[in-house]
Amino acid sequence: MKKILLIAALMMVSFFSIPVKAQLNVNVNINAQPLWGPIGYDHVDYYYLPDVESYYNVPQKRFIYLSGNQWVFANSLPSKYRNYDLYNGYKVVINSPNPI
Repeated sequence: MKKILLIAALMMVSFFSIPVKAQLNVNVNINAQPLWGPIGYDHVDYYYLPDVESYYNVPQKRFIYLSGNQWVFANSLPSKYRNYDLYNGYKVVINSPNPI
């Protein structure tokens, strides 16, 4: 019985003597990807959103889409896509200086 108590006491002492490490990671990235972007990429230049035929420029945080014959750079999608769910829509990652 003494051996069991001694082993239990040693195990508790060794458990409590393990150093506890707290880690704080603050990542301030000006070119941070949006929350609705795909997970697992450490760098993305553009997303192509085929459902709405638009691009999203990650560094500039702007959508790019054709309106007539002109490319439009805007902070949001066109009004006809205001109900489009960016979180669930299909996205293609493009790492190219000029995807268009």
